[in-house]
Amino acid sequence: MSNLGLKKLTANSFLYSFSGILQRASSIFLFPIFSSYLTKKDYGIQSYSSSLASILIILSFLELPRAMTRMMYEKNKTVGHPYKVVGTIFISCFAISICTSTISLALFYYFLQPQLGEIKFYPYIFFTILNIPFQLFYTLYTSFLKATHQGKSAFKLDNSYFLLNVFFNLLFVVGFKTDVIGLIYSTIAANIIIGIVSLRVFVFRIIKYFSRVILRDSLKYSFTVFPFILLGSIGEIADNFFLNKYTGASNLGLFYIAGTFAGIFSLFKESILSAFLPYYFDLSKRGLINQKTSKLITEILIVTAFGALGLAYFNYEVLFIFSRNKELINSYHYIPFIIMGYYFIFIGQLFNIPIYLNSKLIKYLVLTTITSVVIGVSLEIWLIPIYGIIGVVIAKLAAYIAQAIACAILNNKNQANLFPHFKMFSIGFITLLFSMVGYSKFSSYLIWLIAKTSILIVLFVILLIYFNREYKVVNLAKKYLQNFGLLSKK
Repeated sequence: MSNLGLKKLTANSFLYSFSGILQRASSIFLFPIFSSYLTKKDYGIQSYSSSLASILIILSFLELPRAMTRMMYEKNKTVGHPYKVVGTIFISCFAISICTSTISLALFYYFLQPQLGEIKFYPYIFFTILNIPFQLFYTLYTSFLKATHQGKSAFKLDNSYFLLNVFFNLLFVVGFKTDVIGLIYSTIAANIIIGIVSLRVFVFRIIKYFSRVILRDSLKYSFTVFPFILLGSIGEIADNFFLNKYTGASNLGLFYIAGTFAGIFSLFKESILSAFLPYYFDLSKRGLINQKTSKLITEILIVTAFGALGLAYFNYEVLFIFSRNKELINSYHYIPFIIMGYYFIFIGQLFNIPIYLNSKLIKYLVLTTITSVVIGVSLEIWLIPIYGIIGVVIAKLAAYIAQAIACAILNNKNQANLFPHFKMFSIGFITLLFSMVGYSKFSSYLIWLIAKTSILIVLFVILLIYFNREYKVVNLAKKYLQNFGLLSKK
């Protein structure tokens, strides 16, 4: 790869990552505003409608936007212009989405309304399904920009779409004081505006192209990944449907809020993973994977565990600061379980890194997802009717632990394996044990706060002593502060 190509790849990766982090972080900071207007039942309806929309989008688009990138470059010499590929996929997805939406509306109206429980078909489900065809304009346009390496344009489109959603959310929920339907209206409004803009600069240029041969070849590629994407998505959101059916939209809302705040840790661990991936790949390319790499992986897990415990311990205080709505604050009970689920996902992701470099093993990665889905859904069907939300978080935690174990087994097949499996899982389960301190308040809040704080201080001192001995972090910190004029050099 040329230096210019590498520079563009790095720049685009940064833009896409920054955009995702910015949007996910913003959802946390906007929570205090919306929690003043929305109830836990409203959040449950939002969670259910989002889950339904994600499934319908997968069924409507059949992963064809994902196939577009490959087809654009493979077919470039034979079809003469990439617009033929994009036009074919746009027309196909739009037609399929119309059919999917029509069938879904009919199914829910005539047969599936009893499954909705407290959630009304109209307006919530009706407008959620109605939005699916409009979603195509944004989805395909941003996929096209990324496929053609127009990173800055894709970044602008992503954030324009996000800001439009935020604007309309505030307009409908805060301004017009609608309930959660305002969030659904916002998505439709943002999609319509992006659709109108894309008509002139994108859609009118591609709409005249259609090729059955391109569609056939695109479907051949998309159908190789479609079942696994659908399976993974079902595994992730099946709990929403079960929880709503057996316990109601209000409990689903608490689970949704808990997941939103646990997402802070997900951002943290994804940032660490994004930094470690290229470092590991570079070491592997130069043949420098050794015992020091194994030690580094252990240290990364320890630091990440400390971050997980910090968020698991003080999620109650964060929720209290962000929202004075007492019924929403009660979601703090479930956040430690979700955070630890993400932590075991992180362990699995670390095990997967060398698999990405092994062409013989990478095809088996899907088995780790299947393991997680089967165990997770099975446990949810069993536990949710009995234990409600706590049944959900236990089922998901067990599924993610099983997935991490499956990743470790696959990692062990790698000939160049130097991953410290026992240490990694030992750290994981010890962290899980400590995290339960954040599950429920003691009889006295003060005692609970002192216990949490004391544990973190002791762990921090231990980590500081270790890393100062290994890497002289205290001296490095002093130099850093001196360079920025925050500490005297005397």
